[in-house]
Amino acid sequence: MFSNTMNSFKGILLIGLMLIIGACAREEENVINAAENADAHASNIISEFNTIKEEEANLQNQFTEALNNDEELESFQNQSAPVFQNLENRQAALETIRSQTNELKNTYTNVQELNFDALDRESVTAMHEDMQAAIDQLETYINEYEPLLQAQTDYFTSLAGPEADYESFIRGIQEMAEQDQRLIEIEQTLNKVLVELDASATAALETAQDQLDGGN
Repeated sequence: MFSNTMNSFKGILLIGLMLIIGACAREEENVINAAENADAHASNIISEFNTIKEEEANLQNQFTEALNNDEELESFQNQSAPVFQNLENRQAALETIRSQTNELKNTYTNVQELNFDALDRESVTAMHEDMQAAIDQLETYINEYEPLLQAQTDYFTSLAGPEADYESFIRGIQEMAEQDQRLIEIEQTLNKVLVELDASATAALETAQDQLDGGN
């Protein structure tokens, strides 16, 4: 009778242990998925950010060329000048960044719901905090960049308007330069937090994978 009781007790312990191990494994797999998603979102955002910077680098030459080849500024009135395609390309890239930021928010929420006690708390917490920092900075960037695109669209369109003169031409260039200057610090911080997120996501993934492999 005592032996049967002990066997039953051992069986319960084994079942309990299997459940605990299974739960931990699921959490580690969730960390791996979250880390892979975070890394993918960060990579996509960086790619779109680079597209924006490339278009910005082309803008001056496109603007100068349009002015030299269109004395009547008709291409600014009908928005066929290359600068308008430049603006559309940057707007499209910004929309992708917005979409990827929303996806990153979903991943952040998923990480928030994990059982940190069943995981390597340090690596998961670092990734979680870096996600939040990246999301905050991305939202700041989007909120600053969207009005800049609208301001540039309004400026280029106004060049063919009846009230356009040399003063408004120069004032518009100066205002765009000031907007660009304000964005530099935001962009530098954005680049920094995305690099940190990439590093912490990689570390969390590797740690979770080691724990998963060790559990097997």
